Amino acid sequence: MAVGLSGFEKEIVERADPMIFEGCEIFVATPEDLVVLKILAGRPRDLDDVEGIVEIHAKQLDWQYCLAAARRLEAAVDIDLVQQIERLRSG
Repeated sequence: MAVGLSGFEKEIVERADPMIFEGCEIFVATPEDLVVLKILAGRPRDLDDVEGIVEIHAKQLDWQYCLAAARRLEAAVDIDLVQQIERLRSG
């Protein structure tokens, strides 16, 4: 997979949200980036995780960002990410 070449990994790091864990600041990927990454991975567990993320964050998810990221990644991988995100959004 050429995800790194697409610039998506850098974007994930730049968009990461800071949080405090056991007194240390760590950065965590946004729910939107997790959705795209897990759909890209496509394993059954990842797809179950996506359903949970959508269930918890559905009203706050930036679906337009998810779709835009999926479109950019489709140029680097041979997976129809946009269609899967559209199904999630409407489901």
